[in-house]
Amino acid sequence: VLFGILMAAHLLKDIINGFKLIAFSVKERHSRHDQTHFFVGGTLLIFISVFTLFVSTIYNYAIATTNTEIIINSVVILFITDLDELVFQTLMVFNSRWVRRMSIQTADPQEELANENSKLKVELGAAKGTIVGLANDVRDLRARLRKIEVMLGIKEPSGFFDITK
Repeated sequence: VLFGILMAAHLLKDIINGFKLIAFSVKERHSRHDQTHFFVGGTLLIFISVFTLFVSTIYNYAIATTNTEIIINSVVILFITDLDELVFQTLMVFNSRWVRRMSIQTADPQEELANENSKLKVELGAAKGTIVGLANDVRDLRARLRKIEVMLGIKEPSGFFDITK
């Protein structure tokens, strides 16, 4: 029972991701080339995960004689299946820019543009608010400057003679 829980907890993530890739393959917003890649990748991910579970079960029934051996064998098998992810994480630590450049982009370009557009709209709204605030501050500072100039006698009081108004 513990063997099944351990294997399912580990492999379920890959099986779900495989089904997600297959779901991406039927969306018409992707090109035929991308749809084929998503479908093949998802199918292979599901197949490898199920095959790992199947082979692990057969191996443990043939080799293990105690519950402890079953758990040890399961942990070893799961570690071996995680090696690719560990290598990827190590490469990300050493040179993340190179890994990102070499990785295949699976994100939808239209979705990326929509996300970037939303972020830019938020930034534009914030910038407009800042500009309006600065314009009000400049107007207030000009009014204060006029009052100071009048108090110092540098300028006539605003009204009849003020042509800058």
